[in-house]
Amino acid sequence: MPDSRPDSRDDYYRLLQVSRSASRTDIKAAFRRLARRYHPDLNPNNPKAEDKFRALREAYEVLTDKVRRQRYDQTQNPDDIRNPTATPETSHDFYIRGVYHALSRSYQAALADYTQAIRLDPRFTEAYMRRGQVRYVLGDDSGVLEDCQSAIALDPDQSQAYYYQGLARYRLGYTQSAIAAFTEAIRRESDNTKAYYQRGLAHQDIQETPQAIADFQTAAFQYRDQGDMASYQRLQDHIYQTMPTYRRRIATTKALGWVQVGPFVSLLFTLLSNPTGEILSAYARLDRQQAVMTGNSLAVVADIGFTVGLYKLTQSATWQAAVALWISGGAAFLALAAGLAIARGWQRRRSGWSGDVFLAGAMVLPMGILALISPYLREFGTGPELIATLFAGSHTLLIGYSGSTQIQAFSEKAAAWLMPGLCILSAAAGWGVWQLLAVLMFGAS
Repeated sequence: MPDSRPDSRDDYYRLLQVSRSASRTDIKAAFRRLARRYHPDLNPNNPKAEDKFRALREAYEVLTDKVRRQRYDQTQNPDDIRNPTATPETSHDFYIRGVYHALSRSYQAALADYTQAIRLDPRFTEAYMRRGQVRYVLGDDSGVLEDCQSAIALDPDQSQAYYYQGLARYRLGYTQSAIAAFTEAIRRESDNTKAYYQRGLAHQDIQETPQAIADFQTAAFQYRDQGDMASYQRLQDHIYQTMPTYRRRIATTKALGWVQVGPFVSLLFTLLSNPTGEILSAYARLDRQQAVMTGNSLAVVADIGFTVGLYKLTQSATWQAAVALWISGGAAFLALAAGLAIARGWQRRRSGWSGDVFLAGAMVLPMGILALISPYLREFGTGPELIATLFAGSHTLLIGYSGSTQIQAFSEKAAAWLMPGLCILSAAAGWGVWQLLAVLMFGAS
């Protein structure tokens, strides 16, 4: 039966595009899918996207809280949750007002409300959990442990209870037992990003570097999958700045052996078949070193196509011409990567050099393939060649636009103006180097 409620930002189910019977897992998956689309990091300078993301988060937080979702379903009025009654009577009333106070950072008032909710219902699992969170903010680690233990006794699958138990143990100096608690949280919720990060810190403190690296990278990739590029970059910076020796070792290992033919061919088809929808997920599967290697590998494939294709079209088909073509193609790639880096600095984005190299390699790929097939297309006249040129050019712009907005977090307006300019810059650099080499090698004017 279709939903008859009006379509508004107050309809939490419609916002998240789920049914009213959706499970917590379904709601969580829907939120992450939509949040990635509207995350402020991927939509800078877009107030509408930021407002949409804020509304999605509110809907998610209400619908994944059993008590607040029940109240919302009963009243169909979000204001009952946003502005709860000043004279609560039931344990749920006190709980909802406690959440309101906690969100307003009135932590002492929230603590009092959660305590009253527990007095009225000693088996109120969510109230114990919320009170433990507030106690952690207030620095009462013994209280946190007490509340988390109560919540776990009532519901052993409370991932957040183990998470806050780990935080309290860690702050008290019980690092090994904190790691055990974070592990329990992850076991119950495999995408608990914060638990991976905190466990990584604990592993780092006791110098278990490989485990720390693994946890930090898992957390970083989850942040990137969610569209939270700022958190992803902070974690990558943390890895590279605090563990340089291990970083160099794993970077060398990956540089020597990460590229496999199957996944790389799959990446080529992904970028060519769906550049707007898949470029971020393709980039998200790589760490910084792999992204640089992938970008360089894509550029090599493009340069091979460029060299072989134009070599066949060049009248003076000599080895010097092949070298000149190879260098010219490399110059086009380097100019594009440098242009992206300059644009990123101008836009004050922190996605890093790896994103510039990866995106530049992906952008030159369609034109390299075009150059490779051009000699064969000419046999059928100018029509097919023109169609292929338009196709390759549009793909290059689509990859550049999508990558710059999703990976580099450029604004849509900036990307729309920058990408054509950068493509022209890249082509001019390649052509200029070719002309220079032609003069040096062949004495052409």
